[in-house]
Amino acid sequence: MEAIKYYVKGAFQGVDETPQVLEQQEELIADLTAKVADLVAEGKSQEEALGMAIASVGDLSDLISEFGPAENMPVPIPVATVYANRLDLHVVTVSLGIGMAVMIACTGLGAKGRPSSSQSTRCSVSGRGMRTRGSTRRSRPSA
Repeated sequence: MEAIKYYVKGAFQGVDETPQVLEQQEELIADLTAKVADLVAEGKSQEEALGMAIASVGDLSDLISEFGPAENMPVPIPVATVYANRLDLHVVTVSLGIGMAVMIACTGLGAKGRPSSSQSTRCSVSGRGMRTRGSTRRSRPSA
């Protein structure tokens, strides 16, 4: 099957193709092909059987590390780390901006419901005493 060959060749990417590596690849391809055929015979679909066979192999990194990296392979550039750091910066910046906008909006909305300082100092004079808005009635001091 082409999918199995593609999977195995991809797993061994970056490893020199020595006779031992080629033998290991052929062995894995044969084992996976037999496993898929058995699962299809049990009534699984081709896609299900392929997925189950690949999952049954598990992690191949220990096996591949035995062969060592290819000598002429360039060192990979850590591009994903750079992009992740940029994304973190953008997320923090946007979050701070949203937080500040919410604070400003809440401050503006909260100020509408409260009297201003000029309104709270107005006084009204009644017959018996002077009252400020919102205060209790006070009597005049007797002289």
